[in-house]
Formats: sequence, C-alpha cells, structure tokens
Amino acid sequence: MSKSYNSTLKDILTTEPTDTTTFRKTGKGKEIYKKFNEDYLLYLSKLPNNNVKKYVSEVFNRDLVYFGQNQLTKNVGLNFAKVIADHDKLYKINLDTKEFGIDLKTGECKNIDDCIYATYFAFIRFAVVANRTNIKKDDKLQKLLAQYLYQIFMSVIDTSKVDTGKQKFYIKMLSYYVFYKHFIRETSAATIKILNGIFKDEKDLIDEFKPLFKNIDKYTSVKDFAKILLDTNVLQIDPNVFSINLLRKYKQYAFYCIYGSLDMFTAFSIITKYPFELFENIPTINNTLQESIEKEIVLYMRKVKYN
Repeated sequence: MSKSYNSTLKDILTTEPTDTTTFRKTGKGKEIYKKFNEDYLLYLSKLPNNNVKKYVSEVFNRDLVYFGQNQLTKNVGLNFAKVIADHDKLYKINLDTKEFGIDLKTGECKNIDDCIYATYFAFIRFAVVANRTNIKKDDKLQKLLAQYLYQIFMSVIDTSKVDTGKQKFYIKMLSYYVFYKHFIRETSAATIKILNGIFKDEKDLIDEFKPLFKNIDKYTSVKDFAKILLDTNVLQIDPNVFSINLLRKYKQYAFYCIYGSLDMFTAFSIITKYPFELFENIPTINNTLQESIEKEIVLYMRKVKYN
C-alpha cells in the first residue's frame, strides 16, 4: 500500500539528507566511467545549443561528473545529484546510481538523459549558493521568483473562494511576503518596505492591511503561507490540506523545492522547462517567467569557479 500524503508530507518536512559515497575513477573505475562518459557525451552532443548543453558541457569537460550512492535512511530530499564544493569552487557533482539506473559493474545507464538534466539542476543550485551575496541584492531576480511562487500558490488555491480583486491582491502580496522572509531571510520590517516598493501602485490597499502585519510577524517559512492567509482573514483555508494539495499537484521533488532553500526553488523553477523525468507531470505555470528566471541566473552561472 502506498504511503498517505499526510505521511509523505511529514517525512519531507522532517528528514535531513545524509552523506553520499562516490565511486572512484581510479583502478577498475576507469573502465566503468569510460562507458558512462561515452554515453553521457553522446547524448549531450545531440542536445540543441541551449543552457543545459553549454553549462553541463563545462562541468563534464572538467571531469567533474561522478556517480555514487546516497546513504539515506529514508528516500526523501533532493539527493539524486549532490554538489560537492571546495569553498567557493565546484569540485564535483555526484549522481545517484540507484536513481538513474547506473550499473556499477559496466557503467551502463538506463537514464543517461536524466543524468544530464540532474547535472544542470545541481549546477544551478551551486551557482545560486556561490553567488548568494549578490543574489540577495538582485531585486529583479527576486521579484521574478516571488511571482513564480505566487503563481504556484494560486494554482493550488480554490479560486472560487477568491471573490474580489482586493482579496487576490492580498494573496499575491502575502506570497511575496513569505518569499522574502523565507528565501531571502529578510526581517518583517525589511519585507514590508520591499512590498511598499514593489506594489507602490496599490499603496492604499497596503496601508489598509498594515495593522495585520503584526499578526504574521512570527511566520518565517513558506510552510506557513496558509496560516498567514488565515491569521489575516484573507482566505479561509486549512493549512494541512493546502500542503497536501501542493504535494499532490507538484509531487515529491517539486514540493521539496517549494518548501526548501533558495537554490532548490530557483533550480526547480528552471529545470521544469526541460524534459527531466524526475519532474515530469509538473503543471506548466508560466514559460515566459521561467525563461526570464533562467536568463537572470545565467549571469551567475557564468561566474562559477571550478576546482
């Protein structure tokens, strides 16, 4: 019997990733990696000239793609591709043998295409982490990602209960509010100041809402979004049902990204443009918005340093 959404939800929110073993490229590993690398390069060469091909090639050509096994007690998290860094330099990207069907005796892989998209996903994550100081100052990128989060939330909310433009605006504003507090780690005061700048054309609505900000000052996580809507009387919604519906609609890996860190969420917003099986059947939110996010992140991918 499959696990209930409640049980899966609990696992995702409480389990921490653990260490990963890496299969070495020396000794017997040379021949095994030779087969894997041949297949990897063949598929990579067939891709169109896009960002996946460009940046995965940079990683592959530096011999930084490895594979190994994740030592997990539970099968949750984003451990299908683990980034290993040396301070601010990319040292290796470790792909999970079990997830991608990599044979440790032959180097043959059942899902070589997914290995490439997983490498790109991990590379984006590293680019975000390595450039976190500059990204914290990047207003344009932050607004794009906040808008993406808002559209995800709206895809789950029962819109029949959203009766007015005012109510919809507050849902949007609070989506941005939780984005800045959770992903950018801004204080409530700083977040409110940011919202005043973004939504300056709705100053009257923000002024009307201001007394309610004190009710949600305690919330700092995306997980609290439904509670925020409740505590401000913007929408009557069951927080647990909201999270379960989010998990049901976006599936486990995407859900983990939405409730995770900035690097996870950013990589998720981009990788779902591509035919990556681990994120298959994810609803299309806004392709134009995803293109814009990727375009901004390319500026940081160009700055990645390698060991």
